[in-house]
Amino acid sequence: MKSYIKGIVTFSLGTWLKAIINFAQISMITYLVSPEELGKAVMFSLLYNLGLVFSLFGLDEAFMRFYHEEENKSRLFWSCLYPSLMIGILLSSISIIFEKQMSRLLYGETYKWLGLLYAVTLISGVLQRYNQLYVRMKQDGVMFSILDVVNSGGNIIGMLAYIFLVQRSFFSLFFGQLCGNLLALMVGFIVDSNSRRFQAIEWKRLTPYFKYAIPLVPSALLFWLFSAIDRITLRQLSDFSEIGLYSVAFKIASIINLFNSGFINFWKPTVFDKYKNDPNWRNFLRRVFLIASAIIFTLTVGLLTVKDVVFMLFQRNYRTASFVLPALTLIPGMELLFNITGVGIFFSKKTYWFFFIAAVGVTANYFGNISLIPLLGARGAAISTGISYILIFALRTAISERLCSINLPLKKFVTNLTIAMCVILFDTFIMNYLYDFLFSASALFLLLIYNRAFLLNISKSIISLVNRNA
Repeated sequence: MKSYIKGIVTFSLGTWLKAIINFAQISMITYLVSPEELGKAVMFSLLYNLGLVFSLFGLDEAFMRFYHEEENKSRLFWSCLYPSLMIGILLSSISIIFEKQMSRLLYGETYKWLGLLYAVTLISGVLQRYNQLYVRMKQDGVMFSILDVVNSGGNIIGMLAYIFLVQRSFFSLFFGQLCGNLLALMVGFIVDSNSRRFQAIEWKRLTPYFKYAIPLVPSALLFWLFSAIDRITLRQLSDFSEIGLYSVAFKIASIINLFNSGFINFWKPTVFDKYKNDPNWRNFLRRVFLIASAIIFTLTVGLLTVKDVVFMLFQRNYRTASFVLPALTLIPGMELLFNITGVGIFFSKKTYWFFFIAAVGVTANYFGNISLIPLLGARGAAISTGISYILIFALRTAISERLCSINLPLKKFVTNLTIAMCVILFDTFIMNYLYDFLFSASALFLLLIYNRAFLLNISKSIISLVNRNA
């Protein structure tokens, strides 16, 4: 287990540094960009992510799935990248041609150069996805972390340059993203150029990749809709300022990704390797699930305990987002756990199940949002989305269990989730800073006691790893 912890730590180093940079960026945004402009950036981001889903076309997942089966890694890399890049260029061309229509759809008014900004950001996003994916599959945690930090550093520099040299608009956020992507691409291709030498694509070899990838596309589109329906509904029933507040709360909830990102980036290549080479992979998966659930719920309640202190660092107009945050913390937690429990669907290659799961999630989230947003605004969107992620976890876990008979130990998970849900609901509806702190701190103490065995073992492993490498 110590070797796996070392792998998670190396993959997480960049994420921790990236989180520090991103937190500083969020704080700057609240002072430099109005909630309304931030809300506009969120809508642009939704369209950008949709373009990525179409461009990648599931081939990024195919790259991961076949990485350990293909001897020629460079050929696999280019065989998956080339079709994605062609689709991305096609979508970019469409965005430039229909710039006015796209702008009016998003904002009800026309913004010049919006199509061009979308086009270049999308192409850079496709390239950056494969850039980091190659490093991730090689399990080079140090290089992965360097790319993360370079990307985040370039992002914040580009954003500030646009704000101070051009204007304080939502364009600044995506100009920053573009700069970050380009810098990370330069570093990745320069340092790792030998393993990415261009290989002629044998089109007949693409057939198994597409057979694996195509069933993932409808489910990926539905999952995009599932993750976007809260902001789309807010756009319909509220205004850009409310979307901006929701976005800030969402970004703070992503602090939990300090653990998530490093773990998930390490997890997929590791578990595919375990499945292929270790007959006891189920025992390994059960233990990882128990440890991850103990850590993630402790981090969730820990964040909620200090949330009001965090929001004091933001501009006053954004501080009410602290009551939107609690339910949103379910998103990174459930996402981490269903990436562990749902691997049976990947192993069985029955990826069509993701379409069914995403369809159920979208439907539940949509009806939850239209019911709660008129009553609670952004808090209602957060509650609906958080509960929908629990539903996604339950479905992925049940289907994976049926396909692979993993026999996951769920008792401790249910107890941890119940404690966390009590804190989430209390902090959402009891808008009193002192009461929220006292209740959250009590629940955090309870979680630390309940999960002490797992947390102590992890702490000892990390300390041992540090001492050995000191």
